[in-house]
Amino acid sequence: MLKIIQYGLIASATSIACAEVIRPELEVLVVQAGTEVSVLWKLEQSSIPLFGYSLDLNIVPDAGGVRQGSVAVNTERTNFFDSQNLISAGGGTRDSFFSVILPDATGGAFLSTNASDTNSAFVAELGVNDVLAEMYFDISADAEGTFVFELGNATALSDADGIAVGFSAVSLSIVVVPAPSTLPMACLLFGYTRVRRCS
Repeated sequence: MLKIIQYGLIASATSIACAEVIRPELEVLVVQAGTEVSVLWKLEQSSIPLFGYSLDLNIVPDAGGVRQGSVAVNTERTNFFDSQNLISAGGGTRDSFFSVILPDATGGAFLSTNASDTNSAFVAELGVNDVLAEMYFDISADAEGTFVFELGNATALSDADGIAVGFSAVSLSIVVVPAPSTLPMACLLFGYTRVRRCS
């Protein structure tokens, strides 16, 4: 089940969800242990011009049931995906001084950026400049189970006046299955002529 979290607005029980939605391109990924996977984090239903943003991605320690091994953001590979980024693909330039990508101790990450021109603000257009980041995840060889990541309290959207913009956030679930054996014992026992029959 997807968990929707609202930030930035004080909402009554009868209020509707915020217009801006931050979500992974795919909410559930099934991957093999010992691999790497990348996920685009996108801004949907954008209606307010934005000057900058921060993403605070955290692993949920008790979600997903029994699991082992680790799934962690690779901050050296994680990037702002400038070819489709909200700011750089929207006609602006990201401020390199205020653009950071940092790991946290639990396997999550914090990243933040804003436009270099303080008079600039951008509305996300689907398929053009709707990406906030491309996050890479390292899956350990012994990983198995469901690893849930959510955007935390340091996540923020900012308009051209530096005022926080309310949004909803969708979590990401990475389901890790064991990697299949690449060389079954039968192949070793019966020789090279039977290698093709092993899957």
